[in-house]
Order: sequence, then structure tokens, then C-alpha cells
Amino acid sequence: MNGVSDLNLGLACARAGVVPSLIPYSFPNMSEFATAVTEILKECTEIQVAFSFKDIIARADLIKQLGITHIEILDFEQYDLTPENRAAVNQLRSQGVKILLKVLLPNIIDEFIDIIDAVTVKGSEGAGRSAKDIKLETIIFEIKRSYPGLPIVASGGVKNGRDIRLLMSHGACAVSIGTLFAMSKESPIPDSVKDKLLQSTSGDIRRLKMGARQRAIIFDEYGGDDFNNTAGLYSGLRTGKTGHIFVGNALDSITDIVSVQEIVDHLLS
Repeated sequence: MNGVSDLNLGLACARAGVVPSLIPYSFPNMSEFATAVTEILKECTEIQVAFSFKDIIARADLIKQLGITHIEILDFEQYDLTPENRAAVNQLRSQGVKILLKVLLPNIIDEFIDIIDAVTVKGSEGAGRSAKDIKLETIIFEIKRSYPGLPIVASGGVKNGRDIRLLMSHGACAVSIGTLFAMSKESPIPDSVKDKLLQSTSGDIRRLKMGARQRAIIFDEYGGDDFNNTAGLYSGLRTGKTGHIFVGNALDSITDIVSVQEIVDHLLS
């Protein structure tokens, strides 16, 4: 989750047997991001990092140097999808790096099918950008029908072991979890803000009126923000009074602030 993934949370996930996920743009600079990746990979063998498509190309040497195993394409521009850039991505794949494309619907998969190893599909109950009013199981079914053999990671609203079993029975090979871990003890969100979120439910989640129209607990709408509503997000994470915080329906299952290990134990019970 943008603004939440950091070294401490990544280490907690690794030690709990979860593949940690980082977003480099949450770090002050690439040096601190590189240090976090290095420290986390001392605790586990796999790590997923979300990069923009252009940064996958620009940071290819760093990706190989750090030993990043999985990359999720965070965003892209149509003009990025040149034959040269496709070849660069496939060069990374030839060296063992797995490339995942995050989608809300299957309609863009065709453009990437020759350069990806899997898709992360995000349903309507997820935080931030999410599909509207379409069940996650339905989207998984459509992808499996159109792209048999393409591995699918299910994301959005996963709150317990029953959800995990349901999604995997419909064809997901793994699940991605955001809100539960964002509300963990190890998450960098201040305790005062976590306590405020504990008082909220999925019924309080709204879509932002501007930009990408993400799902969030909204304290107030930021004017002049970027398309991804980043300034408002960081204000919300910092203060719990202004801006917003991206959360999913898994918020309903959180009654206390516990450790990542406790969350994982509960999911597997």
C-alpha cells in the first residue's frame, strides 16, 4: 500500500511467512528503498515491488542488483509500450524476475500478455482504485476463461481464511492483502490514526470525487491533488484529520491492533 509499506512492516511480513511488498515511492529516496529491500531479503527469498512501467526500464540494473524477485506494474502510459521496452522487460524475465500486471478488469491484459507472468486482479471491495460493483470471483472467472494458464493473484477486501479459500477455489493462486496489514502493530500509520480507523466501517468508505476516484475514508477532499490523490493520502496517514486514507472492506473485520504474525495466524486458522 502506497505510504504504508516500509522496512519494519516488510520485515514483519517476511518473518510471518508472507511475501513482503514494497512501493519505492513511499521512501524518501532510492538509497533507503534499496537498504529496505536488502534487509528484508535477509529474512526471506522473495519480495514484490511495485514500479511504474517506465521505472522498470530505468531501474532494471538496480532490480537485478538488489535481487528483487517479483515486480508489479504500478502504472503505465501507452507510449511506454515500445518494442524496445518490451524487450527490456523480457530480459528481466529471462533472468528470473516475475512480472505481474495489476488490473481491475481483463480488458488491458492483451496489451501485456507477452511480457507478464501473472496478473493481480483487484475487486470492488479493495482500497484505492478498484473495480465497481463487480464481484472479484466474476473477474477471476473471466480471466481464466480468456487466458487459461495465466496465474491470478486476487486482491481487495480479503479479511479472513474463508475469503482466501473461496478466491483460491475460483482459480486464484494467491491473495494480496493490504488493509489488514496496514492496521497491524508494525504498520507506520500512527496509533492515533489507527484508533480513528477502528471507529470506522466499510459503510464509511467513499470514492474520492477527483482523479482516480479511489475508495477511502475521507476526512476532507484535497484540492489540486495529482491524479492518484497522493498529497491527500499522505496528509490522512499523518494526521487522521485532513485528506484521506485508502482502505478496503476488510476494515470491518478489524477489532484491535495486533501484530502481522497474529493476523497471519488468524488467516490460516
